[in-house]
Amino acid sequence: REEEGLKLLNPILGSLFSSNGKKMDTRLFFWNGTLQINNSVQHAFFNIQVQKIKGNDNATPVVCLETRDVPPVPVKKKDEVKVSFLLENNLGATTVRYKVAEASLRGDTLSKFDGQKAPEVTVTVDNSDWKFLKLQSTGHWVLLEVSTKISQ
Repeated sequence: REEEGLKLLNPILGSLFSSNGKKMDTRLFFWNGTLQINNSVQHAFFNIQVQKIKGNDNATPVVCLETRDVPPVPVKKKDEVKVSFLLENNLGATTVRYKVAEASLRGDTLSKFDGQKAPEVTVTVDNSDWKFLKLQSTGHWVLLEVSTKISQ
């Protein structure tokens, strides 16, 4: 599955997989990511889907990276949430990580949905979509999934 995702990203990543003029085996790479809150608490995730979708003009292809593999961390108004999608290659004792995409969201962005009856909302910020569930017991929003788009 990771190899299919790498093929979709090939036009974007260009010479990412070449080192010293030699092409690296893309089967040695795997996807992972990090979710960080307020530049301190960081969670790793590994279940990332890669899919090709049509862009806004229906002509430009777009690669979408998405994950639902995020912990149910409540997001408060003062929080800043950042997600990074990474490709990692472990060769021997050397670990190489390539940041493919990054997105961030401020917690106060969710305040405009506080009066909404629907328990789930999707917030679009720049090139990313963030899906949240509102906890009725506390009123906090919990992140369910995040996806980000990369133009080819």
